[in-house]
Amino acid sequence: MLNPTTLFPSLPFLLLFTRFYSHSPRKPLPKPLSFDDAVSSFHSMLHLHPPPSIVSLNKLLSSIMKTKHFSTVVSLCSHLDSKGTPKPSLVTLSIFINSFTHLGQMGLAFSVMGKIIKRGFGVDPFTLTTLMNGLCLKGRTFEALNLYDHAVSKGFSFDEVGRFQGAVRLLNEMVIKEDVRPDVYTFNILVDAMCKLGMVAEARNVFGLMIKRGLEPDVVSYNALMNGWCLRGCVSEAKEVLDRMVERGKSPNVISYSTLINGYCKVKMVDEAMRLLTEMHQRNLVPDTVTYYCLLDGLSKSGRVLYEWDLVEAMRASGQAPDLITYNVLLDDYLKCECLDKALVLFQHIVDMGISPNIRTYNILIDGLCKGGRLKAAKEIFQLLSVKGCHPNIRTYNIMINGLRREGLLDEADALLLEMVDNGFPPNAVTFDPLTIRFKWYVFAVIPRSKGTLHISLDCINQEFEFLQHFDIQAIETSSLHCPQS
Repeated sequence: MLNPTTLFPSLPFLLLFTRFYSHSPRKPLPKPLSFDDAVSSFHSMLHLHPPPSIVSLNKLLSSIMKTKHFSTVVSLCSHLDSKGTPKPSLVTLSIFINSFTHLGQMGLAFSVMGKIIKRGFGVDPFTLTTLMNGLCLKGRTFEALNLYDHAVSKGFSFDEVGRFQGAVRLLNEMVIKEDVRPDVYTFNILVDAMCKLGMVAEARNVFGLMIKRGLEPDVVSYNALMNGWCLRGCVSEAKEVLDRMVERGKSPNVISYSTLINGYCKVKMVDEAMRLLTEMHQRNLVPDTVTYYCLLDGLSKSGRVLYEWDLVEAMRASGQAPDLITYNVLLDDYLKCECLDKALVLFQHIVDMGISPNIRTYNILIDGLCKGGRLKAAKEIFQLLSVKGCHPNIRTYNIMINGLRREGLLDEADALLLEMVDNGFPPNAVTFDPLTIRFKWYVFAVIPRSKGTLHISLDCINQEFEFLQHFDIQAIETSSLHCPQS
């Protein structure tokens, strides 16, 4: 058998090799083009044969747009999509929309969005934010709020779009100055938007302004404000909102309680959350799946695993069927507290209920069994995965490989590593237990089988070598490495 050290005589050499390719010097970035040069380059590129990529043209358009020559951008964009030119991409159309918005031509901006939808592109939050900003600047506040409400109902999230915060603040100024007079529905959209953006103090002021103008907040208004406080971890303020809602004669609904229960659970005040569950029953409100899942998550994170099964039973008794996600949480918690027998009983219960375990379920179970000293049972379940129609992923392999290594079954671990690579899963940093320094064998036996994944493997090696710098390299080089026959 070949000795890997004849191929790679020293770890420092390989470390130098990976560092060389990971940190090679980069060329300095080119200076941005002037406006005239960018326009000239755009026209020149349109006459190239073959035509340039749309990515190159988009870079020029973005450069011109930054100079605020929006009319020029619109003019240049109009040359695209004609014969012999590249088709506009989503980025191109977004640039088009941005330019029309700055020019105040909202009708044309929305027509471009229609083209985006017609071509099957997904509308992104940034584009919607641009349109809402444009509507606000034109004084079309209600339309901006309705667009926001429609987008949120379709599942869009604006939490990470900083520019939307500016649009909301502009709306708020218009409301305060009485440039617009919203109804409760419109106020609710504004309060909800502010709360989700972390602007809870501003949302509270809008809430007060609503009452001052003679409009009575409804349950949706209170729920939005409660959610805002809970998102910031201010559960006492959220509870005050709930109490104020009751004082003003409004009946909290399931969403009200679920919001506050989730808030309490996030800050590990599970007893208060459980008291709210009791209060829900007293008000003849039936908790839904969201309510129970929040409580289950709270019990899990506070380490009160033994109460979780009672909650699942209560959930079932109330007519809410626990789903696989719920059972996975419970299974994971049982195994983390080494209740292996309870976990196995629960797993069998899942199967008996007609619920098909997914690969996450199996990963949780196999990992718990390996760490709990029941490697034989873990191996049996692993070997049955394909029969069950559930194929292992890289996490499954990593769990089994490290489980075998912990028990000293190095041959089996190495064979499974090669099987993992052959099945298209290149090793990652988790694959190797740093305490079993086996990198020379990895380079010798695994990389050649990785085919097109060499760059991923090198990344893995580089990460592990960062760890090795804390050890005596000479001692590692002279240590015996277990290199199986392949």
